[in-house]
Amino acid sequence: MELEKEVICGKVQEKFHISSQEAAQEVEKYWK
Repeated sequence: MELEKEVICGKVQEKFHISSQEAAQEVEKYWK
């Protein structure tokens, strides 16, 4: 589960060109 979240964070980072911290916050927000 955590590994999957890491992968998604990486994809979000690349797609939106944001920092890993911002990406992690976005993923946490929608991770339900």
